[in-house]
Amino acid sequence: MVDNNQETDDGVGIGSSTRRGALATFGTAAGVLLGTSGMASAQSGGLSISVDPDPPTVGEETTFTGNAAFVDEWRWFIARPDGTMVRKSGQSVTVTFEQTGTYSAGLFAKFSDGEVEDVAKEGTIEGSGDDSGGETGDPVANIEYSPQDPVANPISFDGSGSSTPEGEIESYEWYHKQGEPDSDGMFEYVLESETYEDSFESGTTWSVKLEVTNSAGNTATETVTFTPVETEPVANIEYSPQDPVYNPITFDASGSSVAGGEIVSYDWYLKEDEEYTDNTTPLFEQNRPSATGETYEESFSNNPWTVGLEVTDANGNTDRDSVTVSPIDATPNAVANVYPEEISPPNPITLDASESTTPVGSIESYEWEIRKYNYDDEKVDTLHRTGEVVEENWDTPYVYTFDLIVTNDVGEHDQYYDSFKPEA
Repeated sequence: MVDNNQETDDGVGIGSSTRRGALATFGTAAGVLLGTSGMASAQSGGLSISVDPDPPTVGEETTFTGNAAFVDEWRWFIARPDGTMVRKSGQSVTVTFEQTGTYSAGLFAKFSDGEVEDVAKEGTIEGSGDDSGGETGDPVANIEYSPQDPVANPISFDGSGSSTPEGEIESYEWYHKQGEPDSDGMFEYVLESETYEDSFESGTTWSVKLEVTNSAGNTATETVTFTPVETEPVANIEYSPQDPVYNPITFDASGSSVAGGEIVSYDWYLKEDEEYTDNTTPLFEQNRPSATGETYEESFSNNPWTVGLEVTDANGNTDRDSVTVSPIDATPNAVANVYPEEISPPNPITLDASESTTPVGSIESYEWEIRKYNYDDEKVDTLHRTGEVVEENWDTPYVYTFDLIVTNDVGEHDQYYDSFKPEA
């Protein structure tokens, strides 16, 4: 007679049903495993299950024994309180329960005449009576998950907070199911890993269970239940400078967001006002974006332009935002006056650029290039000066021409030309 006590843990949940022997509790799949129709054997004379100790105790080995004669094959299906199921074979098998609650044991016996009988037994698992807080060596399963508030896909689960008072945790097994933990349906095994990431159908309640096993073979579980919400990204454009708007303009999409998720792409589109262009294609239907990235800098002609942003999140959802800008000409206006205001002013002569202006910011520099000519119109020297006002005694008899270049703090510049002839 074969007595195989090897355990197979399917990690599947058992839905509620009306039991007619073990087949009703554990499903007809068990009968298929035995290769029979599941009919009771007249030769069995009554199949029964004995349990030792009865009731079982948490953390202690429990032996289940099948009682009948002329049996060639024994198959066991033992459901733990957390809904996972253990499959074993042999007349006597052992199981260690890690939590209190109700167990269900189903036994299928295949007799020598090829017929099958099934029987089921339920019972209550008692606590160990040990209040020392972990001296039995049982681990503690712990699940942390994010994002929360709101819960949105993808969701990351972390079992690293699980612990064990003895040895170390050797395995982390994840299961999930749609619905509450005690609802109809089975937990499905997902993977073995300390962490786990997945996406779930939004608007539906889901349960995720973690089972940890320590080096002593003891196990523990924890289950979390959540309902993911459907989230959409929100595109947002900020730009500067404003009031006034002038080139170059920096556009910033960092204010875009998606609840509980991540924006993975930023696409920028440009279109000049149709009054100034023949391009009639809608903004977001251009052949391709003008730029990509969270920020974007551009200089425009002094006409109205529409700038569009399309953001995409990790789930492929998109949103758009757009702004219209009309940059002004930021070029300063250079002006220079020569004092005294005479055809041939006497020394000292002042070159004054104080009437120069700029539409944005302030003037940052004044540069003078002064060329000195003799009466034969030959250039004999080039002088360089800086500053808003230049006052000097100039050599005679010479004619001077000059260029004034003013530059504002946004890098735009303008030039002014004039000449003077000091009095001899």
